[in-house]
Amino acid sequence: MIVAQLREVIEELVARRGAHVIDFVVRREGDTKVFEVFVDAEEAVTSDFCSALSRELRSVLEKAWDSRGSYRLTVSSPGMSRPLKFPWQYKKHVGRYLQVKARSGEGHQSATGKLVSFDDNGIELAIKEKNQHLRFTFGAIVEARLKAPW
Repeated sequence: MIVAQLREVIEELVARRGAHVIDFVVRREGDTKVFEVFVDAEEAVTSDFCSALSRELRSVLEKAWDSRGSYRLTVSSPGMSRPLKFPWQYKKHVGRYLQVKARSGEGHQSATGKLVSFDDNGIELAIKEKNQHLRFTFGAIVEARLKAPW
């Protein structure tokens, strides 16, 4: 099974559990193939959820990767280090701090602030230092990452 087919199978299994594949990374560490599956859902992604999904994915990988050598599988939530990719992810982060890079008339604009609202078209950040609110459309957002409030 090639990586693209494997991704499709993984996305289907994850979707059946009410979640989404945010990223699927395949890389090598020496002789070991490493599969990293990052999942998110509208509700919290718990360690129990990741463990159950890992067991299910492991059986798929064992069939697909049986004669191809050793591998390691990691299933986790995206965490703060991975950018938000889909508009639905913003809903559960209202009230948290984001760093946003977006296209603007002058090239790119970057801002860090508290996510105060979102709708089908974009988000609004409260920028404390400047006492202002900035609106970003989803089409303009190049990257948005969670930031610690300090």
